Amino acid sequence: MKGATTRAAGLLAVALLAVLGFAAPTAAAAVTMAPAGSVAAEVWPVFLWNKHTSRCLEDSFAGGLRTLTCRDVGTQVWYETSWETIAERELRNSHTNRCLEDSFVAGLRAVACNLSSSQGWYQSEPRSDFTWALRNAHTGRCLDDSFAAGVRAVACNGSNSQRWDPV
Repeated sequence: MKGATTRAAGLLAVALLAVLGFAAPTAAAAVTMAPAGSVAAEVWPVFLWNKHTSRCLEDSFAGGLRTLTCRDVGTQVWYETSWETIAERELRNSHTNRCLEDSFVAGLRAVACNLSSSQGWYQSEPRSDFTWALRNAHTGRCLDDSFAAGVRAVACNGSNSQRWDPV
């Protein structure tokens, strides 16, 4: 699924989550999350599918941050927030309401959102297969998933283990 189909599927997922009792961020919440001086925010739901493992990024209270077989569940829905004034994006899990963070001290994890650079992520230009890399604004490391090591943040190398599709 690409382009408009991806957005339509994301909106359908948000509607399904609302029916199941999961709350989506409101426009008012998006504006209050924005950094000082930001004009507007855009928030949309995505499932982050890894090209190498074909697994989706997930966060749950029971299992923590990990990748698993992609399923239509709230633990695998991430709200991607972008602002007009900065290039970084925030990735907030719809189930736990925690943000994806990478730091030199604690490594990759999902924690309470705080708008720090360790929770900011840059997207690379998409490849012809519509996948892109996610590079952390604080550490410069890329989100990576492999069968041997699982999900982690490591030096960016352009491999398929660092290619993600926001389906």
